Amino acid sequence: MSIFFPDNDNRRNRLIELSSDSQSFLSDAKNSYKEFTDLNAEVNAKIVAVYNKAGLTPPPVSNLDILQAQKSVYDIQTGDTVVEVSNIVLGIGGLVATISYFAPAATALLVDAGVLGAETASAVLFSVLGAEVTVGALAGGIIGGLVVGIIVVGIGLAIDAFEGYELRDELRKGIYHADQIRATIKFSLDKSKTLVDFLKSVKTTCDSLLQSSIPLTDQIIQNLIEKNAIPALKAIDSITKESVLSELQDLDRSRNSWTNEDADGSNIVLQKSRPIYINAGVEVPESLCPAIPSGLKLTALRDPNNLDVKPNYPILKVGNVQYWPFSYIDNRDGMAIVAFDGGGNIIERWDKLGARYVWRIEEDLDGNTIAFIGQSEQRIVMNWSELTDLVFDAGVKVSEHPCFIIPEDLKLASLRDKDVLDPADKYTILLVGGIQYWPLSYIDNRNGMAILAIDGNGKIIKRFDKVGARYIWKIEEALTTRDISFIGQAGQRITIGLSELISLGESG
Repeated sequence: MSIFFPDNDNRRNRLIELSSDSQSFLSDAKNSYKEFTDLNAEVNAKIVAVYNKAGLTPPPVSNLDILQAQKSVYDIQTGDTVVEVSNIVLGIGGLVATISYFAPAATALLVDAGVLGAETASAVLFSVLGAEVTVGALAGGIIGGLVVGIIVVGIGLAIDAFEGYELRDELRKGIYHADQIRATIKFSLDKSKTLVDFLKSVKTTCDSLLQSSIPLTDQIIQNLIEKNAIPALKAIDSITKESVLSELQDLDRSRNSWTNEDADGSNIVLQKSRPIYINAGVEVPESLCPAIPSGLKLTALRDPNNLDVKPNYPILKVGNVQYWPFSYIDNRDGMAIVAFDGGGNIIERWDKLGARYVWRIEEDLDGNTIAFIGQSEQRIVMNWSELTDLVFDAGVKVSEHPCFIIPEDLKLASLRDKDVLDPADKYTILLVGGIQYWPLSYIDNRNGMAILAIDGNGKIIKRFDKVGARYIWKIEEALTTRDISFIGQAGQRITIGLSELISLGESG
């Protein structure tokens, strides 16, 4: 080996290490994919059982093909990548957009089964990984043993064939591509694991409903499944390029990897992370609209270039929240986007200019935006994060310090245990759509609480004075009735309807 390039041994070892990581992650991804498909079949059966128990018609299933986009290009004729998913699950998780995270694992499994050959598999992986999968003469085929061959053998042959400058360049090229592939497979693996967790949450909810004696309606079933799935959906959203690269950097540091010629991550390209619980453009009968606010009307066009109306109305679903794009009675060029919770209560409204008479709703996966398209294909574009800033989380524990405003007759009093007077380290509050609800007790220790609704600027926008409990211990939500219970000393509770809490008009 040339003395002018003394790091060639380090480069060779690093390439082997990156390729070994990729194979390990791909193996884990295959296991995750199998767990997902097995669990999905079980979830489908449990959803049917829940609906049958309630005397309701079970929702239909849809076929999702993990390699649909690649099949049309590479003429892959197999049913092995089709997954039957219940429509109730599709409505929550938007798996149409995220099932592709299983594509690397599905491709590898097809190779294992002898369905795909090396050349086709290489081309398919090129598509699903968004990266070059071969390293020319260095590996003698597909890098990292992702589909066929072993990288160590390829490198061994390469070392016999190259010296000095030429070998260094080939090793650098291999490191560049292997770094990209490792990150991409890790990204897919992390996403796929949380998709499994998402299905587990649906299964757990179904198991609870099958054991419960509460009367069930279709809406109650959907609300409960959606609510319990939210943590898993948030976990899926939290996986980004930055989080994956951070994990890999920690791995490299823990084993003292040689990374002198690795990319710094800036030139690694991963799939766009997107909010999977958005379901844009669902069309439903107008009769399902919970309410039509004063001054607004429902007008949905069959075609953007004429005024013929269509029978079903396009809406946006984000979790269990429905967004209805209303037009104005006075026909101005604008829409009011109104968000309704699962109980049909208005939780937020956005008045926007630029389009009227909704025709369709589109999601831009790359830009994470939602477009409400109306007459003449004019559009109102909103960032999904603005629309989905309606996080509902009961019982969040926070430091006392954010509560800057404490009225003279009130005090902070949060118990560690309902049966003792030891104060808790953190204070229990309620968050609804960016509003903090602080349950404060009275200075004179009466049996009651004042619930303060505080906006993002620290301003009290409403106060609810209630009797029945003091010294907050925990907050609970009744999913079927949408009631919030503020539980205090001795387990006493003050129960308020969510609709009352979020009606933030005049204080009183």
